[in-house]
Order: sequence, then C-alpha cells, then structure tokens
Amino acid sequence: MYGSSETVWDFGAHLEAVRGFWGERSRVARECVRVIRCAWEVPAWGGVFEGGGGGEMLGRKAVVWMRFVEYLRSELVGLRGLDLMLWCADGSGSGFPRIEEGLREGMRPVESCGFGEREERERMDRGKRVEREKRWREWKWTDDLLSMPTLRQARIACWTAVPPKMEEFVDFGVTVPKFDSWVAGRMVADSALREKMVQDGVVVSEEKVVLGSTENWLRSQHAGSTSARPMEV
Repeated sequence: MYGSSETVWDFGAHLEAVRGFWGERSRVARECVRVIRCAWEVPAWGGVFEGGGGGEMLGRKAVVWMRFVEYLRSELVGLRGLDLMLWCADGSGSGFPRIEEGLREGMRPVESCGFGEREERERMDRGKRVEREKRWREWKWTDDLLSMPTLRQARIACWTAVPPKMEEFVDFGVTVPKFDSWVAGRMVADSALREKMVQDGVVVSEEKVVLGSTENWLRSQHAGSTSARPMEV
C-alpha cells in the first residue's frame, strides 16, 4: 500500500502531522511513499509581500514549513509526486512567483500572423513557460522541494481571492469577508466547497505543473539549448 503510485497521502494543512505519522513507521515504509498532498498558507511577515517573494522566512509558520520540507527530503526519499495547495496570508496572489504576462506591443493575434510571426509567437510562449517554471524552482518556499532528486511531478494550485465589487461594500466602507485563512482551511478539506468558490467567482485557482527535479530540468534545458545551436563547420 505504501509503495503504490495510486496512493496519495493527504495531510491537508496539517504539515506537522507528517512527521508525527511517518515517525511511527519504519524507515522502509517511509522510503516507499510515492505521493504526498498538503496545503499551506504563505505567510506575510509584517503584513506585506516583496514583489512575488512570498514574505520573509520568519515566524512559526515559516519554521513549520521548513521542518516539513526537510523531513520530506531526509526521510521520504522515494517521493515522486507532490500535490500542493497554496494561498497567501493576505488573500492576494502577490506573494507567488510572477513573470510579465503582457504581449509584445503591436503583436497581432496568432490567427492573423504570417508563418514567421506565428513561429516567433510560439517561441515567445515557450520562453514564458520556461521562465515561469524557473521562477517556481527558484522561489524560496519551493526551491528545496522541487530539487528533490526522485521528484517526477509537482502539481501546485494557487488560490487568489477575487477583489470585491463596489456593490459588495457595506456601511462605513467595510467589506463582507469571503476568503480568508478560515475559509481556505475549509476548502482544503472539502473539494465540493473548492469547486463552488471557484464557480462563484470568489476565488481564482491557478494550477502549475512542474515536471522532474530541478537538476534534471536544468540538464534538459541545457541539452535543448545545445541541440538548438547551428552546427559548426
């Protein structure tokens, strides 16, 4: 059971339970674990994020996260899959890694582009995907996780609260809370609520899929760039 790729060990937002649960199992059992699912609130130390940095790595939440990551790396050495649900403490997406999403000024839609322009657009899109994945691999909260040698896939769902509309304001400028830490905790445990929050437009869930460990990814990127060079004569 431990070694089945179909078995997903879901600890929700209880990261400290991972150490307690697997600490009572044998090392052989821990080495057989293949997929872990968990959720975490990215802290905003001091109440602010730093341009996609995800807050400072300070405070109790940061310690819990770092202990969790270290335990996975040192004890669950056969781990191949990660399923992460993340949200920022302030409800925004400002703490997540970001790249500039705007298209180059003056670029026409793909349908109206000539062959050369379409090829250039596809090249730019590939570059954005590579840069986006690079940011996640370098992000201080996920770099150690994504560099695990045995990792084959990490699925990361980022939750962002949709800003309230003007008509949702009540007296004295106070807004009705719709998404906060408590609601996020309920969403982690209730897949039906997750779907409803997204369908109702309260939360945007953006999914990232990262394939392979960072070492293997860097090797594949290097191999790709080498093969793309013109042959010397």
